[in-house]
Amino acid sequence: MSRPLPFELGSATDPVFWLIVGALFVLGIAAVLLEYHRRRHSRRVQIIAEQKLVDEISAEKQLDAGEKKALRRLIDAYFPQTPLAVVKDRSVFDQAVQQEIQAVESKKDERLLRQTGLVLRSVREKLDFQYVPMGQPISSTRELYEGQIVWLGKEEEPLRWYECAVSAVDEAFLHVTVIGEQAGQALPFKLGETLRCRLWREDDARYIFSVRLTSCSGDPVTCTLRHTSDLNRMQAREYYRIHYTQDAELDLLHSREPAEAEVQQEPRIVAKWPAHFVSLSAGGFAVVTQKPLPPNILVKIVVELPGEQPFEAQARTVGGETLHGERHLIRAQFTDITEEKRDLIAHYVSLRQQPNLAQSLEQTTDRRE
Repeated sequence: MSRPLPFELGSATDPVFWLIVGALFVLGIAAVLLEYHRRRHSRRVQIIAEQKLVDEISAEKQLDAGEKKALRRLIDAYFPQTPLAVVKDRSVFDQAVQQEIQAVESKKDERLLRQTGLVLRSVREKLDFQYVPMGQPISSTRELYEGQIVWLGKEEEPLRWYECAVSAVDEAFLHVTVIGEQAGQALPFKLGETLRCRLWREDDARYIFSVRLTSCSGDPVTCTLRHTSDLNRMQAREYYRIHYTQDAELDLLHSREPAEAEVQQEPRIVAKWPAHFVSLSAGGFAVVTQKPLPPNILVKIVVELPGEQPFEAQARTVGGETLHGERHLIRAQFTDITEEKRDLIAHYVSLRQQPNLAQSLEQTTDRRE
């Protein structure tokens, strides 16, 4: 005989049963709605608090009225639920800018596009989002800096490159000016054409990507290019520097005064020091000498790669340290080297790295096993 329940709901035909079920259902719905409104109110309070912080940051960074309006549009149009992230996270800011530029481009108003690009660039700079530390990868051509050397070429002529320097960057366009021996030459580019671009970012990697030409004029010629985030990053830092041994002679060069720099002539040698290579990369080298050298000194050295003709390359010292035995390590970055010579070094370093990478892979596999 089963024990009776402490209470009876009644049968399904009993009105009391349905009354109790209905009451429980209403209570459940009410609880869900109350929780929804609680969370919505909490989120609204958080958004208001974040917007207040954005206003405080805008004032602290001294954004003017136009810049504040542009920043507010980025937040309201693309990240209304997370306004603080737009001024705190570079990647979120980049996403908002990319979408805004695309929206303005769709209006086919070149003047508005240029104006928007300039205003948003000013916002980026005041938020300190324009600087990417050396050694860290970049994700867009918007992160290039003035003076960065880039090489432009036609897609169908991969061996014909034109040396340029970044002359200006805004959020809509990248401006590069032809330098070197080709500065006075007419470029064989057509407006709207897709160009191939390559650059070497010191302490980071080599990048290759495609950009669209918007305008090309001036003397020397300045090319205006559309930005791209489709960057092919090659030969990252951990793979392209190798230990390299070679006796050499380090030539210390006279730093020309601005008036002298206008005259095309080789800087004269003021001293010659015996040196010994200890490392080499396509971006620069490190040597050991008997005397220290401060940063920003122009030097010249001969590189003798196995199987290749020796060649000279100019560089500028970037730092160093004192070693035991009254020796000094000097690090330098190449400043005057052709792309062909740089590619020779990169190819040689890549070949030297392959056995090291294979050995590293074997060691990693052994540890896992």
